[in-house]
Amino acid sequence: MCDPWEWEKNHFFILVDKVAVSTTMEGWSKWFEKAYGTNETMVAFTKTDIIEVSTVFLGINHNFRFDGSPPVLFETMVFHKLAAPKNVLGHEVEWDGEECMRCSTWEEAELQHKMMVAEVISKEYLGTPEQLKEMVETILKEQK
Repeated sequence: MCDPWEWEKNHFFILVDKVAVSTTMEGWSKWFEKAYGTNETMVAFTKTDIIEVSTVFLGINHNFRFDGSPPVLFETMVFHKLAAPKNVLGHEVEWDGEECMRCSTWEEAELQHKMMVAEVISKEYLGTPEQLKEMVETILKEQK
């Protein structure tokens, strides 16, 4: 059985200069309220006319194994433009999230974002590998 105080200590994190630092639930909620939706929590965002790729800091450890492995704190999600909006719980939705990857550090999240952009664009594009690489690099450069 996991000690509840130990669980909290390893469950909530804030970022200090892009490095995750353990905190309490109260510390995380106060920090996150100020940081949410800012460059402090947004690692990268890439958008084309058919996809959106978003990589963010979650601040809550999504590694539920309690085996001493690193906390999983960052998430990259891909959203695809729907051919027609659909109704979800009374709201019209134009994008649908499908792929998701998670990791532990800001540096891993930056790489994970680039990998996900390349992967989803390659599924939509039928050019040569060199053309695909150039296309992905151009998209990522334009998003900065």
